[in-house]
Amino acid sequence: MAHLSLGVLGSLKVFLDDTPVMMLESDKVCALLVYLAAEAGRPHRREFLVGLLWPDCPEQVAHHNLRQALFNLRRAIGDHTARPPYLLISRDAIQFNQASDFTLDLAQFNTIFHTCEEESSRASRILRSVLHGWKK
Repeated sequence: MAHLSLGVLGSLKVFLDDTPVMMLESDKVCALLVYLAAEAGRPHRREFLVGLLWPDCPEQVAHHNLRQALFNLRRAIGDHTARPPYLLISRDAIQFNQASDFTLDLAQFNTIFHTCEEESSRASRILRSVLHGWKK
């Protein structure tokens, strides 16, 4: 099973195991991948994705563009053979599969940031209690 690694902080880097993914055909396909991975916690309605990525296109054209982008994305990241697949796709919605074998640098950054924030808050409480006791 291939591991998908997504680097979205800075320029986009996509790897399957240690091999760069070079077959992403357009900026829209890249944007779709990044959005789905960054917002993996919930499914996204196709209508929303169409409006996000192709706001100026007629609806039929925009839906066709989304189907083509998904086709390209799935082929580029090996979604058809990944177990479990990276993308959960239904008639109405698309979601990045959090149970799939992937890493996202943005998620790692957020985890570190929130840990530091929690530690800072804890340190502030301890410092306040020490200072409060010292003032007496």
